Amino acid sequence: MVLLSNILGHNKGGAEMELDEGMIYFKNNGIIKMVGIPRHGTVRLKIQDGVIVFCEKTTNQKIE
Repeated sequence: MVLLSNILGHNKGGAEMELDEGMIYFKNNGIIKMVGIPRHGTVRLKIQDGVIVFCEKTTNQKIE
């Protein structure tokens, strides 16, 4: 399990997130929530005052 704040190099009392087996885990109002990571795509978490308030997930299709 990887603590994302360690990758980003900072955590100043903001949202804590962990990455494990294709999922992002985070606490929101004391409740652990998770977001799946697409095989090809992006996940964008918007944070206000140290709390995740919005998650945008897009998937792309790789054509071979």
